[in-house]
Amino acid sequence: MAAKQEDRRARKTRAALEKAYLELIQQKDISKITIHDVTEKADVARGTFYIHFCDIYELANYVEERLLSNLTQSIEFENAADFGEDLFMLKLETAINYMIENKSVFKRLICSGGSSSFIEKLRRLLEENLFRNAIHTTGMPMSEEKLYNLHIIINYYISGIIGAARFCLENDRGYSAAQIAHTLGHRILNDYVSILRDEL
Repeated sequence: MAAKQEDRRARKTRAALEKAYLELIQQKDISKITIHDVTEKADVARGTFYIHFCDIYELANYVEERLLSNLTQSIEFENAADFGEDLFMLKLETAINYMIENKSVFKRLICSGGSSSFIEKLRRLLEENLFRNAIHTTGMPMSEEKLYNLHIIINYYISGIIGAARFCLENDRGYSAAQIAHTLGHRILNDYVSILRDEL
């Protein structure tokens, strides 16, 4: 029982530190956030902070990984065989909606003065998911040349997706997640069709 109470207390403390950090990145430059800032906002002793994180960078990494995990859950396919246009569009919409719901956080992380580590992690996440789904879409082995071309196209779209995310976060026009997903999703899917037709 004592162990369970300790686990619950540890989870509560980590949640408080995470919440404090998320609030702080919406208020000040990420590079200027200190352990003192976090512990003061979370109402946690500095010594308690060090029980959970060795420094502010480990906390930042923990928060970024949690945000990306939530994004991953919204865009991953439980079974690659389930990949199809309707489900892809729904998952893309879900991911965009998550970013809209947490707009102020993602704006600080992705836009100017944001977190380069978060953007790099986001790039890797998108590349992994888009590449895996594209490979499944073909349903057959791909030549080295075609794989190389696929990587080029996927990285081209990743830059576009991140650029589009920045634009939408910085220029709120009130568009819904469905509208944004429709604009991005159909362009991406068109190239998946090109892969299937051996047009790359």
